[in-house]
Order: sequence, then structure tokens, then C-alpha cells
Amino acid sequence: MKSMDLSLLDELLRVVTAADLSQAEVRCGDAVVRVSRNRTGEIRLHSSPALEMVQEDRHAPAPAIRAHMVGYFRAKDKAIKIGDRISEGDVVGSIESLGLQNEIRAKASGTVEESLAETGSPMEYGQAIYLLTSEVA
Repeated sequence: MKSMDLSLLDELLRVVTAADLSQAEVRCGDAVVRVSRNRTGEIRLHSSPALEMVQEDRHAPAPAIRAHMVGYFRAKDKAIKIGDRISEGDVVGSIESLGLQNEIRAKASGTVEESLAETGSPMEYGQAIYLLTSEVA
């Protein structure tokens, strides 16, 4: 049985969903993983030969604030810096697309660990803008 990092499968699923594809395939040596989506939107995973899915990092990935559309990133008037605390629902900037500003709201709370975009940066759907350190209860 071969093994494949779960992050590869996660990326394949993200691409199929974001690009509205009906099918995508990844090859790892002689192993093949195919993700297909039927007309109702149901996603199916096919692999040959059988693959053992392993996660490279046993910890949950750090939460990120991501672009929800394609466009150009615009930071807030008061720029967010590393170490700033962000709460779920906070407006962290906007994406300019077709001349319209679309607010970006945090979907998770945490402390900014890394800033990955500057004002004017072109953004793709799902691209990380800020990485957060998870809140520990």
C-alpha cells in the first residue's frame, strides 16, 4: 500500500471545487487518485492501487484569512501587523474586483503570525492573506 500526504488530497478537492471541474487526477508514482463530481455536486474519491492517506503534520493547520474572490487586495486604513489580535467577524481588508470593494471578514479568531499580502497584491480565490496562531482554550 502506498501513502500520500492528506494535504495533496485537500488541494485536489479545493481545485475541483474552486475551478468547478467535474474531474481531476493526481499521480504519485504508479498510484493514481481521481476526484470526480456528479451533476448533483456529490464528490467521489477513486484511487488505484489503494492508497493509505497520511497527514504530514499531526497538528491542525494554522487558521488563515483567505481571499473569497479574485481581485486586488486592499489593507484596512489601520494596517494589520504581526502580533495583532483578530476576532471572528473583524473586517481585515477588502478585495477590489470590477471596481467594487468587497470586505474581507475573519472567519476565525487568533493572533496574526504572518502577513502574506500587501495593498495592491493580486489575489486568487482561496489564497491566504494572513496566517493566524490558533487560540488555545
